[in-house]
Amino acid sequence: MPLLESWLILIALFLLTWRLSVKLDNYSFVDVTWALSFAPVALLYGLTGPGWQPRRFAITALIALWSLRLGIYLWRRVASHHPKEDVRYAVLREKWKANPPRAFLWFFLAQAVLVIQPGIGGKVETGRPIQVRRFYLSRTGHWLYYRVNSGTL
Repeated sequence: MPLLESWLILIALFLLTWRLSVKLDNYSFVDVTWALSFAPVALLYGLTGPGWQPRRFAITALIALWSLRLGIYLWRRVASHHPKEDVRYAVLREKWKANPPRAFLWFFLAQAVLVIQPGIGGKVETGRPIQVRRFYLSRTGHWLYYRVNSGTL
């Protein structure tokens, strides 16, 4: 069951990143883990999920390459600024000053939900064209929304 295995992988990745972030006193590393965590989830779904094998492999390859490209870029950016924390996380640290490690733990685990959510919606059965069409329309809508809001379109 890829969903359970995906959750286990994501929880382990984000808990390890949280521990590293607490130790280094820099919560910016969650960006790197978020980006890189799509690759193992995509591989898991691509190898074990339902659907037409060539399509599964093509989508898996695209997601894994995107994940690795973004993750490497973010790693370089975060590492080059370390120990200075990204301003977003400095603001959150100030907002959560009562207990930043605990608050960031929940924040990190919420990032896992953002990774797994597309996987839940991505269960496409090849025998149902209406589901395939809805799947691609919803993913295209997500992509377009983020491209427009990030100023990259």
